Amino acid sequence: MRKYILILFLEAIFLSGCAGVPIRKNTYFDNYFSSPREVAIMPIDFKAYKLTAGGLREEMDEWEMQTKNLLLNLVKQKLESFLNIKVSIIESNVAPELKRFLNEQNGLYRAVAQSIITHTYAPVATFPQKLKYFDYTLGSEINQINSLSTADSLLFLSGSRTYWTGGKIAVSALSMIAAAAVGISVVPVGIPDWLAVSLVDTKTGDIIWFKYYGQPNASVGDLREPDVVAATVDSLLKDLSAQK
Repeated sequence: MRKYILILFLEAIFLSGCAGVPIRKNTYFDNYFSSPREVAIMPIDFKAYKLTAGGLREEMDEWEMQTKNLLLNLVKQKLESFLNIKVSIIESNVAPELKRFLNEQNGLYRAVAQSIITHTYAPVATFPQKLKYFDYTLGSEINQINSLSTADSLLFLSGSRTYWTGGKIAVSALSMIAAAAVGISVVPVGIPDWLAVSLVDTKTGDIIWFKYYGQPNASVGDLREPDVVAATVDSLLKDLSAQK
């Protein structure tokens, strides 16, 4: 009997089995864009890493900035293609106290997004009640954004992408070959790549629309490439509203 070894990173557990494309929304969203709305794009919260042959995960600032700029520009373009949406951008270059507030909201959103992914996408942890009554919120403190924007809702976008170095790919391949030689199948599962986008009401902090895109059933791709980012943004936002 063949032996099977599944190599897992702890961070992959909560994403295991996630479908990764269906929308989550509350009832408030159904007629949300029946009249004009202003949507402000929050500073993009994206992490990019390099995974070395020795398993060291190094954050890459240049890659992060490259992807953030692509995401911001393409998200703005996509939103502007919809009916009844006026687009604005929340700048990150603001006074220190406001910058802290923006960072706190992005951090809170990342945590809530992971909870949504866990309990409404992952089969092993899905709560049927959360699917039936989608009632996630960032809290009413979000209305402090009024000092920066008059938008009706905020678009949050968080995610991460880990790129394997050539050395890491080679080590993984050699490990699989060596294991196969003795009758062991090794299935390498890396740190999961993901993106989560939401509309958040600026008065209540309620998440009124949510979409997740990521592994294992959807490959995020190389988010340093404009064509990959364009296709990903289109997939993430295509169901948000009617096109012009």
